[in-house]
Amino acid sequence: MLAIGRALMSNPRLLLLDEPSLGLAPIIIQQIFDTIEQLREQG
Repeated sequence: MLAIGRALMSNPRLLLLDEPSLGLAPIIIQQIFDTIEQLREQG
């Protein structure tokens, strides 16, 4: 999760995520995917 946050700090045009949910609790996985969806909608 920290790696995703660090990657977003540089305001990338493209963000490639390789298994972002690996090793996380199911409730956290849903929150992460919801946040990723919101970021995608924002452009």
